[in-house]
Amino acid sequence: MKDLLSTTEAAKILGVNRVTVFNKIQSGELQASKVGRNYVVHREELKRYMSKSGDLSEKRKRELDQNIDRVIREYEETLKLLQHS
Repeated sequence: MKDLLSTTEAAKILGVNRVTVFNKIQSGELQASKVGRNYVVHREELKRYMSKSGDLSEKRKRELDQNIDRVIREYEETLKLLQHS
């Protein structure tokens, strides 16, 4: 299972646009690593960020894991290319 998400994938999970994710990265609100010209967000960082706004129930944590897994499956090839950049 991949632990890195692109800003587009993170935006999809968070329900915001990519620019919002980029702004959160620039402000330090969301931690990310730069890979080439792009940023990637670690799965655990996205969970941490989402839990900041309040405690996540176990049900919500499972839903979040499922959503992250789904996005990773959908963007698996892109993630592989980012990791080898």
